[in-house]
Amino acid sequence: MKFLITSLVLTAGLSTSALAQDFPQRPVTIIVPYVAGAVTDVLARHLANGLQKEWGQPVVVENRPGGGSMVGTSHVAQSEPNGHTLLLTTSAYVTGPAVLTDMPFNPLEDLQPIGLAGYIPMVFVAGPSTDAVTLTDFLDSAKTDPKFAATAGLGSTTHFTVEMLMQATDVEMDVVHYGGGGEAVVAVMGGHADIYASTPGSSLDNIRNGALRGLAIAGENRISSLPDVPSTAELGIEGVNASFWLGMFAPAGIPAELAEKINADLNTLLNDPALKEQVATIDLVPTTTTVAEFEAQVVEELGSWAALAKERGIGAN
Repeated sequence: MKFLITSLVLTAGLSTSALAQDFPQRPVTIIVPYVAGAVTDVLARHLANGLQKEWGQPVVVENRPGGGSMVGTSHVAQSEPNGHTLLLTTSAYVTGPAVLTDMPFNPLEDLQPIGLAGYIPMVFVAGPSTDAVTLTDFLDSAKTDPKFAATAGLGSTTHFTVEMLMQATDVEMDVVHYGGGGEAVVAVMGGHADIYASTPGSSLDNIRNGALRGLAIAGENRISSLPDVPSTAELGIEGVNASFWLGMFAPAGIPAELAEKINADLNTLLNDPALKEQVATIDLVPTTTTVAEFEAQVVEELGSWAALAKERGIGAN
């Protein structure tokens, strides 16, 4: 019996190894839970082109927006764990659960982190009617003149970046949730909201043409696409360091060796100078991790953002 069990275990191991070696055997779909043209979609299409060359099979990007990324993410969670359906999503994966109680999937149980793809810094922007030149000016004004902060939706990275700012500075604003980043940007440009934490790619053109004003990069350093916009660290605003990350996931239950193969191929592509040049247009800083490292990051951030939501007293209601 002992030898039979050992034989079965070895056979299972060989089968898993063969599965990883032979992957993929048909087209692979990368689900993007956002609209076409968004930064996640742009990255997904660059990755799809590179992985298609590596794998010798078509790699298709499919947009499934809705529910603050919940629609597309739920679809992948319910897919077969064979590596042929993957998810490329954002840090909303870890911020959303902090405030949403009726999610259609369990972020700890229903999907398997595969690897981080990179970070995009956040930039605080205001409408053209503001007199503030920097974020410090804006916050000084907000102490006596009530302000409205727009977000791309409850539980989004843009939402938690604003919450982080208010917690760090003790300056409170009325938070207004919109149905996506595009709506939030329009609201700020139109004077319906005063400030928004955006990705550079979503606001760059509007900053350059004067429709928006860049107040600060949320972090330690300036960025190349907005060299005249100071960082929060430069302005002496401590505790505000927020980035918008992008990462790849697979349905839970994917064989470990297959997850490791996809991770290795993803990392090879992210280290390619040609890809780095392509993603520079969306200010993405390519970053590689092991499966275990990204999994640990996801678990840690699920806890830290939940703690911030509790401290701030924010929730679905």
